[in-house]
Amino acid sequence: MGKKVDPRSFRVGPHLAWESRWFNKKKEYIANLLSDYKLRQYLFKSLQGANLEKVEIERSVSQIKLILKVGRPGVVIGRGGANIQNLNQELAKITKDKVTIDVETVKNPDTSATLIASNIARRIEGRFPYNRIMRTDADKAMEKGAKGVRIKCAGVLGGPSSIARSVVVSRGAVPGQTIRANIDYAKDTAFTAYGTIGIKVWVYKGDVKV
Repeated sequence: MGKKVDPRSFRVGPHLAWESRWFNKKKEYIANLLSDYKLRQYLFKSLQGANLEKVEIERSVSQIKLILKVGRPGVVIGRGGANIQNLNQELAKITKDKVTIDVETVKNPDTSATLIASNIARRIEGRFPYNRIMRTDADKAMEKGAKGVRIKCAGVLGGPSSIARSVVVSRGAVPGQTIRANIDYAKDTAFTAYGTIGIKVWVYKGDVKV
């Protein structure tokens, strides 16, 4: 079961919180869910240069609070707060509610599964050798304090003349079925001239008290 379930949803409750925190009546639920999806989709697309890791959404009666966890907060805020003002104006086109934005810095970007997966995808699109990228990022995460790392790439990895296959690079242990294990998980897609390549990353950061 541990290989089929998203490690994050498997641990929501014991030591992980929901990334969207709000409550609405049945009629408003679908609209708010769609709004959350559009907000996240826009933010991850527009803030690629800021190393956006996670978007947490909190809703009240007529206000939305966005908590952006990024590796480069200066890119989001801009000089004198210019970028964040422009971002607020663009988000106002997606939702009618008032939006407030809090920016938090990712403490250790090298052990963030989301940032690792995104960096691997972008470099594969830039035609860097996938095996070297995977080994380098796994070793760097271990050096920065991770207890275990597993990176999996699947697709036409060797170019147009090769067949589709999957390659896994592992360092340390990644206990997928242990609920107290703090496992960060992410996936991304690299779009190349000869097809798409899927990337999955698991980062084990140690146990937490449940």
